[in-house]
Amino acid sequence: MNKMIILLILAMFAFSCGGSSGGGTGAVNNTGTVASDDNSGSTGNTGDNSTAEKPSTTDSINDVVRDSDGAIAEVEPVDFEITVVDMEGRPLSNAIVTLKDENDSVVTSALSDEVGLVLFTVPVETDDTIATISILHPEYEAREISVDGIGSLEAVIRTVSLEAATEPVIRTDTDGDGIPDEVDAFPADSELAFVSKGRFTLKFAEAGFVVKLHITEKLNIRNEVVEVTLHSIPVEAGEAGYLFGVNINDERVLLIRDLNTGSTKPVMINFKLRTPVPRADMPVMPYEPFVKPVGDL
Repeated sequence: MNKMIILLILAMFAFSCGGSSGGGTGAVNNTGTVASDDNSGSTGNTGDNSTAEKPSTTDSINDVVRDSDGAIAEVEPVDFEITVVDMEGRPLSNAIVTLKDENDSVVTSALSDEVGLVLFTVPVETDDTIATISILHPEYEAREISVDGIGSLEAVIRTVSLEAATEPVIRTDTDGDGIPDEVDAFPADSELAFVSKGRFTLKFAEAGFVVKLHITEKLNIRNEVVEVTLHSIPVEAGEAGYLFGVNINDERVLLIRDLNTGSTKPVMINFKLRTPVPRADMPVMPYEPFVKPVGDL
């Protein structure tokens, strides 16, 4: 494989998903804040007027700060480990946990498991200052918490408690998959529920090749990645004869149509995984991008 330097510049309505739970070295930060916002809007936004700040003694913040002495890239992966409980500390399954960036755009969503846990990893720009975690459960009041200094963290480890709803909240669920339309990215398709999105600029210095890569992962209600949409937009074509692609779980996806010259035209490919892959087993976006001479394929 050719030597390459990859500069990732994340221009997000998303960071992206995949990976495993938090960990690593660093200082423990227990100074995070709990915030409230009323939000409304399109599919994927969990906001409604019932969202409120309701901290309790069952809440905890054990975020891990990245070691500032180490080399820090412009984009670093951040592990999220969110546990959802009731006001007595009992775990709540089937809570919809949504991560949003500072522009209130959805990054990724997932359902809590039988112990109330949600795990995912997203790449974050190191100069990002805030993100928001929204939590929705059919029997509990909606809640949002803020994550300050997100770009300086290595892991976000939180326990978040929900208060039982005083009145039932009726939400539309067109496809009957248990995910309300307001947070269902595919409200008419019961096989899919969530998306995770990322936008990257990749630079391969040796080949003189620069490309924008937009990635959308489509997930089911079991937090498994079913399909990936890859949209490449070449910025600088570089030397003739180089091909651009991405390795996803040991499967190679080429994103240049012209195998002889290396087309400069945008390419969009929908790549369906052979079997759904748990997000914890997926590599962090942008996976393993590469450029190769035509003869090396």
